[in-house]
Amino acid sequence: MFLDKMLWRTFLFIVFSSFLTAAAMLYLKWEDLKGETVNSLASTNQLIRTSTSAVLELQGTVLSVIGHRLLELNGLQDNPEARTIISEALEKNPKLAGFGLADIDGNLVLTSDNLDRQSLPNLLEKPETAKSFREALRTNNMVLGRTYFLPAAGMWLMPARFRLTDKFGNTTAVMTTGFTLNAQNSLFNIQSVPDSMHLVIARQEDNNYYRQYISGVSETDYNQLYNSPIEQVVVDRFNDALVKENGLSLEDIKQQQGIYFGTSSNFRNEDALFAIQYDPKYKIFIVVIQKQASLIPELKNSLLWLIILLLVFNTVLFTIFKQIEKIQQRSKEDLKFQANHDALTQLPNRNYLNKINLSLNKTGIKKFSLGFLDLDNFKSANDFHGHRIGDLLLI
Repeated sequence: MFLDKMLWRTFLFIVFSSFLTAAAMLYLKWEDLKGETVNSLASTNQLIRTSTSAVLELQGTVLSVIGHRLLELNGLQDNPEARTIISEALEKNPKLAGFGLADIDGNLVLTSDNLDRQSLPNLLEKPETAKSFREALRTNNMVLGRTYFLPAAGMWLMPARFRLTDKFGNTTAVMTTGFTLNAQNSLFNIQSVPDSMHLVIARQEDNNYYRQYISGVSETDYNQLYNSPIEQVVVDRFNDALVKENGLSLEDIKQQQGIYFGTSSNFRNEDALFAIQYDPKYKIFIVVIQKQASLIPELKNSLLWLIILLLVFNTVLFTIFKQIEKIQQRSKEDLKFQANHDALTQLPNRNYLNKINLSLNKTGIKKFSLGFLDLDNFKSANDFHGHRIGDLLLI
């Protein structure tokens, strides 16, 4: 009994160890998948940063060239020749929602023909545009503004502004445009973003962070996503993840060059991996996010193989231990038979008789008979014919 218990305890220990090993392998596979995802996020993030910078540089040059040409044509007085120039420029730039030339007071004096001039805002008075317009008045770089809905264009757009100066360096006007959020003509190279990933472009304004662009969302969500700041709890999660993984906060990475990683929650409150970097020239955060749940299908393949291996291994192991148990049982029965029977004749021996006696006493049987058989001159048979004949005679 003791050996049986030890045998099956050993079996259970090996089974438990096999499941523990499988769990460790599954965990290592999960970490490996996360590592591969982080590398993919980093390369995608860098590709977006490079392509976006190139497009923004080009559009900054376009705004500068068109703007100065319009000023040469006295575009601030809105004449037909200037309007023809600005409309032709729009045809050659499908990524843009329109062009406008604003005076330093924020009034859009000249616009491309696709904009409804009756509903044009004053860029210094509209809350979504005022801060970035003021910033454009004092910087030589193209400035990106908050994404908002422009009724004059009938669409959501991300504004970009470039100041125009005279030969003395004084600001005379601001050339403005807007990048469409349409996936086909997006400023950002979202074709390079895998379906499992999401691209988020964000910028800080005062103490709030606003989404400039987010891929993979419905237009019905634009009002919620673009008009309101990013929820503080989401910002705090990203910030805490950056500090935990990299020792740097969102403010810190503004001063650093590089891509940083972390694990946090996306705007749908789903656990996700992210790679983030900051573009100091255009003051935007580029974030590429992938839900951790998207890794599960690939992990399921590994889990399926592990389950198959565990079933095969433990089935074979059970078969082996069952055979060992049978061998032990046979050995036990053989030893028991040897202990209770004569080795030569295979007849019950004295030990067997003692057990029978005890058994009879327990059942209340008091009387029984015992026959005794003696062989005369048996020694002579052994002496004359040998012990082998003597054994055969006994048998």
